[in-house]
Amino acid sequence: MPKKVITGESKLLTRKAEPSEATEKLPLTSPKKPKSKMKNYRLKETDLERLQKIIEGVNQLRPLDEPVTELSIIKALLLMGSRNKPEQMLKFIREVL
Repeated sequence: MPKKVITGESKLLTRKAEPSEATEKLPLTSPKKPKSKMKNYRLKETDLERLQKIIEGVNQLRPLDEPVTELSIIKALLLMGSRNKPEQMLKFIREVL
């Protein structure tokens, strides 16, 4: 049996694209949030004592709210360090060492 030859134009070829459809760009997927990376650090006893003093002081200022965690204190210290001058950070690093 010979194959039947299909002639004519398809609906897709004959359809003209509307201007709004041609310029509209939709994201295929939603943007992903950056994942946090696990990091471990070893602190000396004096460093842990300092961290506990900071936590106790902050918790005394806000007794009705939920207690502050070590992680939130460390994040706050990182933010403070990023806003300060490098010379000031170097001064504190020398004190720690």
